[in-house]
Amino acid sequence: MSPDDAFRSCALAATQSNICVRDSKLLCVAFTQYDGSEPSLWPSAFPLRTPRFTNVGEGAVMDDREYAEVLRQIMAELTQKPARPTEIAAILQSATATAVELIPGVHCADVLLISGPDLFRSMAATSQLAIDLDGAQQRFREGPCLDAAVGHSVILCNDLRKDSRWPQFAKSAIAAGVHAMLSFQLYTHNGRMGALNLFGLTPDVFTAEAETLGAMLATHVANAFIADDKELQFKSALNSRDIIGQAKGMIMERFSVDAVHAFDLLTKLSQASNIRIADVAAEIVARGPESKP
Repeated sequence: MSPDDAFRSCALAATQSNICVRDSKLLCVAFTQYDGSEPSLWPSAFPLRTPRFTNVGEGAVMDDREYAEVLRQIMAELTQKPARPTEIAAILQSATATAVELIPGVHCADVLLISGPDLFRSMAATSQLAIDLDGAQQRFREGPCLDAAVGHSVILCNDLRKDSRWPQFAKSAIAAGVHAMLSFQLYTHNGRMGALNLFGLTPDVFTAEAETLGAMLATHVANAFIADDKELQFKSALNSRDIIGQAKGMIMERFSVDAVHAFDLLTKLSQASNIRIADVAAEIVARGPESKP
């Protein structure tokens, strides 16, 4: 099958199941876009090699068809949630819980957000261990989650005992029982940097399939952040419009001018003070109707 044929097959399958498996390979996952546009396709060239799942019984092994059905059900549940009003925290919690359930070897997971040198925030952690190791990376200014958040698409370490990239963090993580880590950069807006982080207790636990599935979940989380930013921007724009309208009304009433002249005055005040027009308007509203601009 050619790549084009594979993508066409994926696109057809995506309309029904979100997951397309053909010839024992996970070809793509269709992610519902939060802005209502067409689903995006995440391709993969990694074969599915019947991983083990703890939730199906010790020693149980899924064939490709069963594994594809599990993937379809879980990812369909994840991607259907944004169709309804959902808090970002709930989406992240669902994604990290799914990582623990779906990806073999993942003991715990979280999302690390960084908005400044000392502003580290662990979100949707499935255990305290993930939060503690995020804190260790903040203290030492090093670690796979930090590297993924600030500049690398994917960071994989299958044995912290043999990896020299983060000596201080590795010592802390090994002492806590973590030997393998897999982190994915999240492409977020408004200066927020972040990573989806998967923690394993066993060396060499993360396979190509784990990286593929983790990347799918990271795409889901990144889309959620983008949608959340758009919503916040929209609400901010509406609020600014209302504030400017109130300030214009106060200026029109006090100085007996029309709306055009009132807005011109707000614009001149903004330019003269080098302050955003919405902030100038907010100050006028806060001072009350008897104050002069």
